[in-house]
Amino acid sequence: MKKSRSERLIFRIAMSFVLCVCLAAAMLFYSYTLKNELFEDSISKLSEISDQNVEILKTKIQAQADAMAEVAARIAVPTDWDIPYTTYTLNKVMERYTFKSMGIVMPDGSAYLTNGAQLMITGDSFEFMKPVFDGEVAISNRQEGLDGEMIITMMVPIIKKGEVIAVLMATSSTKDLQGILDVSFFNGQGYSFIVRSDGRIITSSEFPTSFKNIDNIFTAINDASPANAEECNKMKYDMQFHEDGYIRYSNNADYYMSYSEIGINDWYLLSVIPATVIDSTRSGIMLSTYILCAVISAVFILLMIYFTRQEKKKRRELQEILYVDPVTKGYSYQRFCKETKERLEKDSRDAAVVVLDIEKFKVINELFGYDDGDRVLRYIWELIKGWVRPDEIYSRWNADKFSLLVFYENIQELAERLNSLADIIQNDSLDKRKGFVIRPTIGVYRITDREVDVQSMQNYASIARSSIKGNVSEVCIAYYDDSYKDIILENKSIEDKMVTALKNNEFIVYYQPKYDAVTQELSGAEALIRWREADGTITPPYRFIPIAEKNGFVLKLDKYVFKKVCEDQKRWLDEGKRVVPISVNLSRQHLHNPSFIEDYKRVVEAKGVPVDLVELEITESAMFENKDEFTAIIDRLHKIGFKILMDDFGTGYSSLMMLKSIPIDVMKLDKSFVDDFNDEKGEKIISCVTQLAKSMNIEVIAEGVETEEQYQFMKKLGCDNIQGFYFAKPMPVEDFNKLL
Repeated sequence: MKKSRSERLIFRIAMSFVLCVCLAAAMLFYSYTLKNELFEDSISKLSEISDQNVEILKTKIQAQADAMAEVAARIAVPTDWDIPYTTYTLNKVMERYTFKSMGIVMPDGSAYLTNGAQLMITGDSFEFMKPVFDGEVAISNRQEGLDGEMIITMMVPIIKKGEVIAVLMATSSTKDLQGILDVSFFNGQGYSFIVRSDGRIITSSEFPTSFKNIDNIFTAINDASPANAEECNKMKYDMQFHEDGYIRYSNNADYYMSYSEIGINDWYLLSVIPATVIDSTRSGIMLSTYILCAVISAVFILLMIYFTRQEKKKRRELQEILYVDPVTKGYSYQRFCKETKERLEKDSRDAAVVVLDIEKFKVINELFGYDDGDRVLRYIWELIKGWVRPDEIYSRWNADKFSLLVFYENIQELAERLNSLADIIQNDSLDKRKGFVIRPTIGVYRITDREVDVQSMQNYASIARSSIKGNVSEVCIAYYDDSYKDIILENKSIEDKMVTALKNNEFIVYYQPKYDAVTQELSGAEALIRWREADGTITPPYRFIPIAEKNGFVLKLDKYVFKKVCEDQKRWLDEGKRVVPISVNLSRQHLHNPSFIEDYKRVVEAKGVPVDLVELEITESAMFENKDEFTAIIDRLHKIGFKILMDDFGTGYSSLMMLKSIPIDVMKLDKSFVDDFNDEKGEKIISCVTQLAKSMNIEVIAEGVETEEQYQFMKKLGCDNIQGFYFAKPMPVEDFNKLL
């Protein structure tokens, strides 16, 4: 029916209102973005000034070092040393430079200063000089001079005939060092000073708003306001890992502090400006921006008349975009839902909604690139197009999932058709030439209630498909029935009980021992989690671990097991037991939140357990997801001292390449390798992998060893350690305690 004039007017008014709202949102977004960019620009300028001051400081110190090296070279020329004459020469040098004092230190620690004093340098002070006697140049941190003034000391070797015969030292006041930095910036409102990475002060600024009479900048910032704690911790963390950055803190007023590593000792240059410097600059620019936005809004309103006249045309264009899938150029998912609803209302035949997913499609994108992945999706869409009947409809749902509406006479016919579709996709795989066969998994919802919305039908089919996703068997089709609802409810019940179970210590740690392949002595263990509910019921790991991984609760379980292992190890150490390393599983979800590293480090330190007694196991498939990010995490764990084990080796897609690029310490051969002990080809593969690992100093553990034949086989091939039922099953802590 044709709309009346009033209806069209109301529609245009509504459209105008929507467009005005969109414009307002766009202007707000632009203002927000501009505001952030102005802020980042100001912070960047502060960092640039800090970097310039760092270069000025390093140039000044290098000039002093060069001058001292020249003096040291001159002192070394005479054949016989005359200490009084040498100190006289040094006094002349001091007239040209800003040194407070100079002196010579002999290899036995005796020192002769320009003021005529003689003293003996011993203890930590002499230990600090030892690298200089080896030919290096050294600069001390802040220390108190003989006159009570804070100084730093520069030391260079005096070399004669290739041998260090003494050390030339010179002291400078920290005030002179600070004087190099007392250059105004940001219209005289900024200042700089130097601290160590642990926050201890090297130089302090006399700027009116600077901290006064402090020994540690972190303490000063925290004492200034409790609200500074988070920012202060950020700066601590960055300095610990040699990172530059900035923070905002309060000290009667708000300030921005930029910190840049100097490259001398562990010194950092801190540059500070009031927050009002940045905020006032932004306010002026933002006012101009708001005025401009108002002008644009006025122009927009004037142009609205033109846009309303074009409304019909634009609507057609939008519908085309909405109903065409950008990858396949076929029906979009929105079009599929609309058409499915209409066809089910008109056609009373038995029908089913089918969801088709490509198993491990992510691997195609990872190995061949996203362009190739889209090409495969278009190819599958063409195969489905040739398979469906004229009265059926199909589309790409999202990613690598396709949705279909099919009609059928009986269940047998539906099953045969779907099997034929699976065969077509597998047998005609476009990427067989690359060694990759496309394998679909199919979920089916036979429509029993046509009042259910299409999205719900699709969800039912997806639930059925999820039940077989990842299954390596030939079964690739699953049909939804009410039993899936029971599974969903059971999983929900387990999920609801997990939090309470963790609080009540219902989760317990079992230990599966590892044995030396040659001596058969206990060499370690793997920590495994079990759930013993309050009524004594044991919930097996395969029931709750997948649920915990899906909802993120596995992160808490991992930390719980890690803490329990540290507590057990500490107790055994105190009891004088022969403690062996114990490995703890680390979920792949930790890769998305590297902050766990500091948490694990704190647990080890708090429990007082040597870090080499707690190892971390990560599955090969987790490593494959984001290799670069994972490698960075391993490097940080190695710096702390953790040993990294690759679990389930041989179940991924690029195992041998991973040995080259990811710095693991131990490789655990998956049970599938062990099961090939009586296969000639399998033996060659295992031998090759084992020897390759050993050539890269990677220890090898065989998992799942259950028989004497398997043990002898893996021992012959050079495995270092054995884990499996042949030696011991997973056991509670009390039984493992007896083994120690």
